[in-house]
Amino acid sequence: MTDGRSACDLPVIDVSAEASPSTSRPLGRVRTVAMLSVRWLMLIGLVGALQAAAQQRRERREADAAPVRVPAAMRTAWFGTEAVEMTFDAAQGRALIWDGARNLLGSVVETLPAAKTVTGYRGVNNLQVAIDPEDTIVGIRLLWSEDTADHVEAIRRSKHFFDQFVGQRVAAALDDVDVVSGATLTSLAMSESIAVRWGERVPASARFPDALTEAECRAVFPEAAECLPHPLLASARRVQGADGTSLGMVLRTGPLNDRINGYQGPSELRLGFDPQGRLQQVRVRETFDNQPYASYVADEPWYWDPFLGKTMGELAEADLQALGIEGVSGATMSTVAAAETLIAAAGEAQRLQQEAAQPSPSPRRPLHWSWKETTTLAFLAGALWMGLGRSPQRRRLRRLWQVALVAGFGLVTGNLVSIALLLGWGSGGLPWRLAPGLAAVVAVALAIPTLTKAPLYCAQLCPHGVLQQWLIRRGRFRLRISPRWNRVLLAVPGALCVAAYLVALTGMPVDLATWEPFDAYLVWTAVGGSAIVAILSLGLAALSPMGYCRFACPTGRVLTYTRRHARSGRREWSDVVVLMLLGGAWRFVLW
Repeated sequence: MTDGRSACDLPVIDVSAEASPSTSRPLGRVRTVAMLSVRWLMLIGLVGALQAAAQQRRERREADAAPVRVPAAMRTAWFGTEAVEMTFDAAQGRALIWDGARNLLGSVVETLPAAKTVTGYRGVNNLQVAIDPEDTIVGIRLLWSEDTADHVEAIRRSKHFFDQFVGQRVAAALDDVDVVSGATLTSLAMSESIAVRWGERVPASARFPDALTEAECRAVFPEAAECLPHPLLASARRVQGADGTSLGMVLRTGPLNDRINGYQGPSELRLGFDPQGRLQQVRVRETFDNQPYASYVADEPWYWDPFLGKTMGELAEADLQALGIEGVSGATMSTVAAAETLIAAAGEAQRLQQEAAQPSPSPRRPLHWSWKETTTLAFLAGALWMGLGRSPQRRRLRRLWQVALVAGFGLVTGNLVSIALLLGWGSGGLPWRLAPGLAAVVAVALAIPTLTKAPLYCAQLCPHGVLQQWLIRRGRFRLRISPRWNRVLLAVPGALCVAAYLVALTGMPVDLATWEPFDAYLVWTAVGGSAIVAILSLGLAALSPMGYCRFACPTGRVLTYTRRHARSGRREWSDVVVLMLLGGAWRFVLW
């Protein structure tokens, strides 16, 4: 993918003042706009193929997914030595953890597939989250991640990241997350995955997981012909007769309240309401209470008479003392707990119906903002001023700006554009809410070359380009490259782009971040491939001016592919390669 030009123009050249003979004429301008539009459409098509392939991989993974598996060692670590039994709740996709007496200790869920759209630096993450019956987090572990290996390893090495959630209620634990230095976006994506998993869960009861059956509906309404889902309550069923008329509603209390204990445990009730919404029947559906106390309520049907004929709202406001409910003699604790369960469940059902009737707020969490985002946008604004402005002060400030780029934008924010980032976001979507600053940098880096001819990111933002500029006059030796080899080397960045795209398309387990030096600026995570590439690339720049940018940078090649220049209206070999890649990518997806 090369047309014989540098993959990344030298920042010292003021490309914004270029004169283009072809674009000076109306026909040339039309040809240039048309060719750039075609290139953008091909890039969009490549992104579409990436997303389609990623979706296919997720669907295959979900189809092959086994029930949530929790090793015995993890069950003991999270729930204690009493955790001796595990069952799987298929309806809710979670493992239920029990002690030897069949008391529920908690449950374990996985963040996928609910969080399959939450992309970090490169891909999605799958975590196991253990909670107790009160929705308090007792443990978290990372199962696997598609994100960059160095960032994931930084998370695994951190002793604090997952521990900060333990002991907190899920709703509150995700409000203020301390991220891992050098892996900010990966940290935020993992916490976002937990939030999405919790935001999409269906109200349910681990103690009473069984849904209402048609037989139960007919037990309340013998003439029932259909037992349909309730539009506002997941734990209720609408009952219709053979002629389609409404007979009423059957409701189970388990998902609404399963925490009121009698003598030994909670009970679930089955409630029948007439078409006017008035209570007609109460039965004990299932109980953890011990016998014979649990059967006393069923043996005394008059016990529920004070509740019959009341609406949901009236039940929610009922007072046991005012109704004269004192419990059945010999089983006071169990029967009073059942009555309290009825009142509490009615209150929760009323609340859920009111919430469901209102326009639901967006399940997305708010925009993440921090000092790093502010700093990133400040550098982006500075780059726009340095690269597109005409102030004579720019040359005097150039060296100071370069130092700030290396120290501030590179080492402090670490928000550098890379091929791993571009392909990862192309596959999983743009996580602009998690990293608005970095998303803005990517958008500007792609758009400005088309709109103004200036390779803004490469010339004014990339700290690795700055280091290569500093080496231009310091190297004592210079490589003498023949024109033939120069053409060959200029094709390397495009070849790397094609190889990286194929890796992302097929989902091969290759860490693309190690192909480039940019992860080395994340000094807290810079290990292995990125650091080695950074050292070697600077050595190349010492031998050949801007050697890495010209001969090895796939990111620079992508950012300049749609750049407007003197020959951008002509068909190039890179266009043929992209077109062939586009056809092959969609063939891979469709066949």
